[in-house]
Amino acid sequence: MNPEVCAALEKVEVVKSRRSLLQIDKLHFRAGEITAIIGPNGAGKSTLLKVLHGLEKPTAGTVCFRGQSLGGRDLLELRRRMAMVFQSPCLFQTTVYENIAAGLRIRKFRRSEIDPIVRRWAARFGVEPLLERQARHLSGGEAQRVALARALACGPELFLLDEPFASLDPPTREALCRELRAVIKEEGITAVVVTHVMEEVFLLADRAVMLSAGRVVQDGTPEELLARPANSEVADFVGKRRILLGRVVARTGEMVEVATPEGRFRLPAAAGGEGTFLLCLREGE
Repeated sequence: MNPEVCAALEKVEVVKSRRSLLQIDKLHFRAGEITAIIGPNGAGKSTLLKVLHGLEKPTAGTVCFRGQSLGGRDLLELRRRMAMVFQSPCLFQTTVYENIAAGLRIRKFRRSEIDPIVRRWAARFGVEPLLERQARHLSGGEAQRVALARALACGPELFLLDEPFASLDPPTREALCRELRAVIKEEGITAVVVTHVMEEVFLLADRAVMLSAGRVVQDGTPEELLARPANSEVADFVGKRRILLGRVVARTGEMVEVATPEGRFRLPAAAGGEGTFLLCLREGE
């Protein structure tokens, strides 16, 4: 496998009760890149994360991490090089310190090694003053900061996040997105985050992969999905709510005139095909 690829899915399918939940022909995750997995409910986003983490065995296909198959005997060892955070922080009913230290203890780190790592990551996510506080006394934002610190303290090569900010208020969500992106880039970690909030995609991700009915319908930068959605479903999801049926009625140099039920528009020639097509407009356009 290309050393620049951290994880890869090839011809992967997940079928349950005769229903296809995931059908991925080829999807590679480049090292050091932050990929957002987006799509409507039931699109297969969480299933994709579980497959990547080795929590869900695909019905068919190959899942590789750093060139090694997740279907082999080394699954547990490979999973130790990953970390996953969920919408619920899932903290242990003990102190913040012990929560951040938990993964390090499982990995048999020495006590002298654990303390500086815990304090470093607590400081990085702004929870160092809370190290002796019981987890049950934390706010939602504080608890998610602790969950992120706990996951990253173990030094994962692949960091998986399943709607980690869904239960947070917008200001807290925005702050955490910015902080998390900075940390991931500084550490050179590969990250895959599931979300249905486009604001998070633009704040956090280098790349966005849109799923629908378990299949990839578009793969590109967030800006590409917004500017050139592959179909009306992508356009609607990323925020282009006005979708009109258009028809090219005239061409002048590099511009075309497009007739729609709401009037005529002048667009770059590359935007208009022959015959009829869908014209997607952002809100306010």
